Amino acid sequence: MRGRGEGCSAGTGSDPGGAGTGRDGSGLSGRSAGSHPESGAESRPAPCAAHRDDPRVERRPPDSGLRNRMESRPAAGGAIKPQLHMLRPDLEALPDPAPPDGCPIRPFRPGWERAWERIIDESFEAAPGTYSFEKTMRSDPSFRPERILFVCCGDEPVAVAAAYHWPHRMPDAGMLHYVGVLKAYRGRRLGFHVSLAALLRMRGEGFRRAWLSTDDFRLPAIKTYLDLGFQPLLIHENQRARWAAVFERLGRKDLLRPFAGILGGPVVAWPDGGGERR
Repeated sequence: MRGRGEGCSAGTGSDPGGAGTGRDGSGLSGRSAGSHPESGAESRPAPCAAHRDDPRVERRPPDSGLRNRMESRPAAGGAIKPQLHMLRPDLEALPDPAPPDGCPIRPFRPGWERAWERIIDESFEAAPGTYSFEKTMRSDPSFRPERILFVCCGDEPVAVAAAYHWPHRMPDAGMLHYVGVLKAYRGRRLGFHVSLAALLRMRGEGFRRAWLSTDDFRLPAIKTYLDLGFQPLLIHENQRARWAAVFERLGRKDLLRPFAGILGGPVVAWPDGGGERR
């Protein structure tokens, strides 16, 4: 799986722009931690550590000696491993998507494979033909046409997000996967609305929460995820310092306080050991 700024390997690939409500892990309602400038939201979230009491995952105690340094080296393309992960602790209180007039949200239909590839290649700043719908999406056991959602302006698919499920990671959670928006259509919050539609799809399938992965440098995507109610989910010690750096680059050092319990808490170990499924 891949996590991207315009596409989340969420996907991870995900698009910038948007605002939304979120809930913390203790079940207290509140706005998401990172309100997008376009959202108009000013309220701060309640402190949250939704994964702290989950008996299904192993925890390792924090190593304070690593909090202020980053051990992983950048991989090809500038990404640092492992990817950053985020969690939306529940799927309650989701608003309805409200894309611009003339841009409805529609599920995947045959013939849109090339549209998906174009959106993701462009969103991830990859050469045309880099991403294959067949290899990335259809070959995954999670694939169902209704789980891949597009914003279509006119007859053209211009934004996409998927509501996949990797039970080897979180049996009760959906995964926001490969979010992307064509460059010509950015700035209209399409990534936010198509991602919101994917979250609603997850809820409709009975999932209790959602997770994603992304890269440190995909700041517009991370803004969108925060607006959607996602919060950091630590899967490696080096991510404590990396999240602090991300918030600084976003101009949101104020987020260190509401997320202090997570960033200073235990690291979550994936039940399957954390490797990406191919």
